[in-house]
Formats: sequence, C-alpha cells, structure tokens
Amino acid sequence: MKRSTSKGTVILCIYVDDVCCFGDEDAIEEAITEIEKVYVIKKLGDMVEYVGVTVDRKGDSLTLSQPDTITKLQEKFGDEIKFLKNYEAPAAQGSAVIRPKDDEEKLKEVKQQKYRSGVGMLLWLMKHSRPDVANAVREASKVMDGATEAHYAYLLQIIKFVVDTGNRKLLFKCDVNENQKWKMVAFSDSDFSGDKDNRRSISGFVIYLFGCPIAWRSRGQKSVTLSSTEAEYVALSEVTTEIIFILQVLKFLELDIEKPIRIYVDNIGAIYLAENSSSGIRTKHVDTRYHYVRELIPETVEVEFVKSEQNDSDPFTKNVKLETYQEHCMKWMIDCLEDKMVHVQNRKGVEKYSEQTEGQFESHGNRKARCEN
Repeated sequence: MKRSTSKGTVILCIYVDDVCCFGDEDAIEEAITEIEKVYVIKKLGDMVEYVGVTVDRKGDSLTLSQPDTITKLQEKFGDEIKFLKNYEAPAAQGSAVIRPKDDEEKLKEVKQQKYRSGVGMLLWLMKHSRPDVANAVREASKVMDGATEAHYAYLLQIIKFVVDTGNRKLLFKCDVNENQKWKMVAFSDSDFSGDKDNRRSISGFVIYLFGCPIAWRSRGQKSVTLSSTEAEYVALSEVTTEIIFILQVLKFLELDIEKPIRIYVDNIGAIYLAENSSSGIRTKHVDTRYHYVRELIPETVEVEFVKSEQNDSDPFTKNVKLETYQEHCMKWMIDCLEDKMVHVQNRKGVEKYSEQTEGQFESHGNRKARCEN
C-alpha cells in the first residue's frame, strides 16, 4: 500500500497484523497518526524483526537471520543431533531423497509428524534467510507423508548443519546513488531428470539486485522434459516470470531499473530456443507457456551463456560437491561470530561477458563484507 501527499511518500507492508512502513519521515508520522484514529497499534520503532526475521543494520549493510526458528529446531531435535558429527554442507554430494516403495516400512505417525514439523521450519528458514539449504530442504519435502528412517536421518543432517551455522546471515550491502539505475541480474539452471522417482528435472534460479540476492528457488518441474536443453528452457521461463513480478514491485516503488536484464544460462541450446521463434522436430512439442521468454527479448531481458562452474544457481538444482557449494553459497551469506570478525566473499555484481576474454567475466566485482557483534 502506497500513498503520496505533500509531506512525501509512505509505503505500508502488511502481513496479517504485522505492519512495517518506510518512506519520508513526515509522511510516515502522518500515516501512523491516521491509523491510530481507527486502530489500537503498538509502535516498535526502527525495524529489528518482521514476520520472524531479525533485521540487523550495521553501517551501510543489513543482514537477515532467523535465530528464533533455529532455536525451535534445536529445542525440538536437540537430543537427536547432539551426537552427530559436524557437517560442512547440508547434504552430501549427489545425495537425493527417493520416495519409499509401498512395502517399505514408514515412520510411525508421531515421528512422521515430527518430520513434517522439521521440514516446515526449514522451509520457512530457507524462504527468508537461508538460500544455502534450499535444495537439501526441497529434497526432504518430497516425503512429507511417507518418510522412512533413512529420510529422517537425512533431515537430521540438515538440521544439524543449520544449528551449527546458526550465526550465518543473509547479507545485503550495495552502494547506489539517488540518480543511478538499479541493476538486476539472474542465474538459471536445471538438473536434467534429477528426480529419480518420476524423472522430472529440477529448476533453480537466483536473482540479484545490485549484487544482493533478492529471490531464489529450487523446485521440481511440472512435467518430464526430453532433453537437457528443454529442461534448461523450462527453468529459464520460470526465472523470467519471477523477474517480471519483481519489476512490477519495483515499478510500484518508483525505482528505475536498468534494462535489459541479463539472465545467465549454461546451455547454448536453451539460449537458441529463447532467441529464435522457429521450432525444430525435437522442440515443437514444448508447451506454449514456456515460450513467454521470447516475448521479452531483447527489450526486457537478454540471455547470455555462463560456464557451469560459474553458474550461481547450480546449488539450487542438486547437492553439489563441497567446494562448489562453498564457492557459490558464501557469496550470499556472512558468518557473524561472537567477539570475532569473520570475512567472507560476497558478490557485488556480475558484468557482461566480454568477447575478447573467451567466456570469462570482465569483472566479478567481488567484495569483502564484515559483520561485527
């Protein structure tokens, strides 16, 4: 909800009975005064928490975390994870959840409810502040109604990792002047036939605004694809629709976005499909809804190639090896340890590929970020 008056602009974000507002100070005070005439409200001052997410401002940076959710996980599963070894990633490379057969022994109902509760808390955590566990949690959510002891052990590993890295926070830090256009880039990927049960592929993407991750997804595709090119093309369509939604929100906020928005994909065939309206014998069956991206090229988006090892969305499609996981995920997160400063690499932005560098970035623009307690 947005309102502009002679005192400025104020925007209200409402989630059930939680309201946050931002804008010009005089306009905010005017809006609060009018709301108080109708409702009894409690003013909490500067935002430090919203819908269970803790907001921590330090200088020109901001971090998001969910310590309350992690505490609940520890209270619920603490006795079961305290003797587990420490893990450096939420899941082992190549691990995946296979749905049980009809004759396999399932968890008892009480333990199954506990499994669902654990996955639910992890989903809430992943959605708001922990993109680094997105794929592992997606795998665990596949057996909400029929998990086995092996699945329960898989869940405990994720919870153990999350609890041990409870000081990890999602970092937002960017330098932008008032007259500068906002820059958005996206990475898209798929794991062809990644679901071993139904052979559907897995889509993943991450979207950056001025180098800060603002949207991400790890989700199974809704139909079987017949090639890796088709799977990548479906994933590309999904990230495109998310970009359009974000553009609508930013337009509502009256922010000027630099266009076209670059989407990086690691499949040449998918790029060709997106940029050419003709269909060959191997792609003429592709559903019309996935051709939406063609309507947006080149005015709104442009699709470019990125090497697989440089594709930031790779950890959203599969459980990758440890080195790949750490390289990508620590671009988004920062570790804040008590009485200690920990420096990590965080992506500032991705520049356009240069023809002269044969597929290498002109500049990664990596920056060092710091969080102090």
